[in-house]
Amino acid sequence: MDLEKLKVSVEKFSSQNFQKQQDILQLQNRMIGTILQIRLSAIPPARRSEFDNTSFTNLPSLLTKWQVNPNAVQDINFFLNEFETKFGRRFDHISLKSVEKANVLEPSQQTINQRLESCITGPVNEKDAIGIKQQRPDNDFDFSR
Repeated sequence: MDLEKLKVSVEKFSSQNFQKQQDILQLQNRMIGTILQIRLSAIPPARRSEFDNTSFTNLPSLLTKWQVNPNAVQDINFFLNEFETKFGRRFDHISLKSVEKANVLEPSQQTINQRLESCITGPVNEKDAIGIKQQRPDNDFDFSR
């Protein structure tokens, strides 16, 4: 096995995976921003609770039922279609309310994900590197027993 080819392949895969994650995050942010704009400009305060609890997949039919501007329905359908065709993702169980709840928990989850990632790829920061050095002995294992 050629270790140099393996290293290049892993780096290429990591780079492509990182770019895909960035594309997903950017599209999610644009979609949520659009949904929030629609909420503020087209949804009366009395109906916002129902809007907030409706899954993103069901928002177009809800907006059509409420006779909201057809451009708003088109905008949401565009994002839903992009996610499904490009990334194979659907938003059947995600609503503004669930996004709000997840955002409260995000920093601690992000820390957990960074720590898990550091176990695979190496330390994320100097503090993690020091902790890893303290846990790892300086000498190799002794198999002479």
